[in-house]
Amino acid sequence: MRTPGLHIFGMVFAPSALFSSVFVTESYYLTPVFRSEFRERCTVIAMPDVCILALGVVASFLGWLFNLIATGAPAWRAVGSILGVPLETIIHQGLWDICTEVPGGGLTCQQKDAQYFAEEVVIAARGLMITSVVLTGIAQILTVLGFRCWRRTPDFLLAGLGGVAVFCGGVFSLVPLAWYTSQLKVMESSGTELHADYCIVLGFIGSSFQLIGGKALPRVFKETGEKCGCKTWKSIITEVPQNLPKA
Repeated sequence: MRTPGLHIFGMVFAPSALFSSVFVTESYYLTPVFRSEFRERCTVIAMPDVCILALGVVASFLGWLFNLIATGAPAWRAVGSILGVPLETIIHQGLWDICTEVPGGGLTCQQKDAQYFAEEVVIAARGLMITSVVLTGIAQILTVLGFRCWRRTPDFLLAGLGGVAVFCGGVFSLVPLAWYTSQLKVMESSGTELHADYCIVLGFIGSSFQLIGGKALPRVFKETGEKCGCKTWKSIITEVPQNLPKA
């Protein structure tokens, strides 16, 4: 038989006990014990890994950007000392277009030179540079999809493939740049003064960035997976502590 005293006692103290339990549970997340555990279990990437990751991502993007500019800009070879034109006239030859710079700063593009565009090295450079830009662009997408920032489990396969693709993109751009540079003074020209233009410099810098980024990304994602155990901060917060500290 339920006594009135016990019934009143339950009505008075049960809500307070429930509140106390909830308070203790919630207050646990504010204690130094939890903060220490959170730091230990929720450190997704250690500081050296953050540096390597930042290096890989930034280097990959810069390499892609520089090679994109080098592919489209008409400035792979500069030709000077041209007969029949003012001395300071310079012809800038690229993979797709030719521009003539005259004294006073005037620049006229869409110049025709069938012999130059028929050169084997120019044709090969077109295909390889486009392949490099497209491949590195796809690699950037794979790298982003492999990130663990918004995923419970990072996709190491996508991240690793992204790094390999970036590295291959650097190789695909480095080959035509080196080949074109070696043929710089061999190709036919209307001038006697020949030298590499700024796209060659941008291309070599971009290729170097791609090789660095492609080397760094697979390593950092491999090390991160081994250290983190595929745990995110959300999975830590939602876990109910087994041993709550006494109030």
